[in-house]
Amino acid sequence: MFGLGLVTMVGFAGLAIDVGYMQWEKRRMQSAADAAAMGGLRELELKQSGLISTAALNDSALNGFTNGVDNTTVSVNNPPLSGSYSGDSLAVEAVVTRSVPTFFMRIFGQSGISISARAVAKTSGTTSQGAIGACIYALDPTAKSAFKLAGSSSNMYIYTSCSIVDESSNNEAYTQASNADLYIGNAQVGVVGGWDLNGGSNIFTGSSGSTVYNGPVKITSPGDPFVNAAEPSTASMTVQGTNLSIGNGQTITLQPGVYCGGITISNGSNVTFNSGYYVLAGGNTLSISGGNVSGSGVSFYITKGTNAGCGNGGNGQAVGITGANVTFTAPTSGDHEGFLFFEDRNCGNACNGANITGNGTSSFDGALYFKNTSLNFAGTNATSGYMVLVADKITLNGSSKFGNNYSSLTPGGTLPFAPLATGGGLVQ
Repeated sequence: MFGLGLVTMVGFAGLAIDVGYMQWEKRRMQSAADAAAMGGLRELELKQSGLISTAALNDSALNGFTNGVDNTTVSVNNPPLSGSYSGDSLAVEAVVTRSVPTFFMRIFGQSGISISARAVAKTSGTTSQGAIGACIYALDPTAKSAFKLAGSSSNMYIYTSCSIVDESSNNEAYTQASNADLYIGNAQVGVVGGWDLNGGSNIFTGSSGSTVYNGPVKITSPGDPFVNAAEPSTASMTVQGTNLSIGNGQTITLQPGVYCGGITISNGSNVTFNSGYYVLAGGNTLSISGGNVSGSGVSFYITKGTNAGCGNGGNGQAVGITGANVTFTAPTSGDHEGFLFFEDRNCGNACNGANITGNGTSSFDGALYFKNTSLNFAGTNATSGYMVLVADKITLNGSSKFGNNYSSLTPGGTLPFAPLATGGGLVQ
């Protein structure tokens, strides 16, 4: 009886070990399928139908599942062949299948089990421009914590389609601090290198934000999504002020133009920026520390003084916004459509990135572009519109909400990503 019982116990122990291994393999496989579906979707949104399968297979391989290797089959279908999105030309289906060997269950004649994972990604539409595929891009190719979710932020919401792309190859390119939670809806986190999620930190997915995400997926670097955006011009612009300082509760309305030495706002002032294009050349760039500041249809170009007819202008400081109620929206048409902040790509030491900490009612609708410098961002929202962050390194700290409503932008307009295509994300 003991011998028979021992055989039974060993059998159940073997079953438990094998099932645990299968579950672990299934999770890895699901990450590969998610990455493959999203990779294929980006090519669909870019109207590169011939590259859908290539991109999907490559992203699956980066996550450990290469078609035709180790009893693995990866199939990519546009439109999907099964499920509720079957026949939908705006969706991409990826199915990853692998025959996984068993360990203890071989005793009972079961030498392997076939496991499959399936994912479907869908876009809301396509345009001639293609899509950026994410709303947050950390561009640094080698930095540790190129993207960092710092501190305790239990309301860091990233809504559907608002994926995060970290282009660093560092083993700890993407990091989350302890107890810092990220909510990404039906989107994903894509990293070229590795990641480190410290104890207590989670990534949640699903429409209700209640499902723990499998974790970031490996991707190839897509590069700068704004690489084709033309550098703004400062020609024939009027100098509106030099080292402008607004404080002591002043109420003032500013006009578009060149501000040599930048703009400083403090001490509870009330400042309105009229719609238009503002060049902040050297000096304090834009420093806001308190007060109420607003601007609808505004775009800020950050450069050194010599580029805007301001003489040397001195080295600029980082854009600094803290402790103020700030509401900015980017232009919805014209040459500066969609860009709220655009830092000169060749600014060198004259530009130093941005530190933006808003209060609970602050809102930034538009793209914040700091290609060669860092962006530290906290406590700000874009719930009614959209927000796009592209910088060399990005640190998010505090509770922020990113919207994905691009309806204010012009379809086929000048913005180098497709607002109608960014509704894409994982749907199954």
